[in-house]
Amino acid sequence: AKTVTVVGNAQISTAQSKIGGAAGLFDNAGDYLTTPTHADFNTMGDYTIECFFRATTIAQDFLFTKLNGSNQVSLYMTAAKKIVFYMDGASGVIILTGATTLSEGVWYHFMGVVSASTGYLFLDGVQDVASASVTGARADFNPLLGVYHIGAGQSTVIAGFIDGYMDEFRFSKIARHTANFTPPTSAYTWDTDTALLLHCNGANGSTVFTDDDTIPFTPRIMLIN
Repeated sequence: AKTVTVVGNAQISTAQSKIGGAAGLFDNAGDYLTTPTHADFNTMGDYTIECFFRATTIAQDFLFTKLNGSNQVSLYMTAAKKIVFYMDGASGVIILTGATTLSEGVWYHFMGVVSASTGYLFLDGVQDVASASVTGARADFNPLLGVYHIGAGQSTVIAGFIDGYMDEFRFSKIARHTANFTPPTSAYTWDTDTALLLHCNGANGSTVFTDDDTIPFTPRIMLIN
C-alpha cells in the first residue's frame, strides 16, 4: 500500500457519499492528498485515472496532477465547468476538453485513459470528447521524479484546489476502458493493475486516507469423499 499524506484540512465526511457511506471532503483552501513517487506510477504505457466527484463550487479545480519538471498530467475542471484531461509531453501538449457543462451538487464519474497512442476522456461512462493521439505524452509518468497530488494542482506552476467530495479514486496501470461503459455501483476491488485505490471511507472527520491493496478473497469448496 502507498503512503497517503493529508495536506491542509482534507478529511473523511459522512455528509455525502457515492459508494460506501463516506467520501473525501476538500474545501478549496489548500486541501489535497499526496503520495510519494513510486514505480507503480510509471507505466510508460497505458494508464487510467478515475474518480467520482461532487463539486460544491466549480472553478479551476484539479482532481489529479502529476508534475515532473515541465511535463504534466492532470485531470481537472475548468471555470467554464468542463472536465479536461491534460498531458504535456516531450512532443507537445494534448488537451481533451469535455463537451458537457458540469453542475454543482451533482455526482459525476470522471475518467482519463491512455491506451497505446490514444487518449480518452469519459464522463459518467460516456466519451465526452473525441479521442486524440497522445504520442510523445506517454512518458510523463517517471518513477524517479515528480509529485503526485490528488485534489490539487502544483502550486508553483498551476493552482486550483477542489471544492467538494471525492469518492473511489483509482489510478490503474492499464487502460480500463476505450469505449462507453457503465460506471460502478459498488466499491472497486484491488487487482494487480491497480496502483492506487482510495475508497475515502472512515469515521466522520478522520484525516486518514488508506490505499486499499487488499487481495479479494475467493472462496473455494473442497469435496472430500
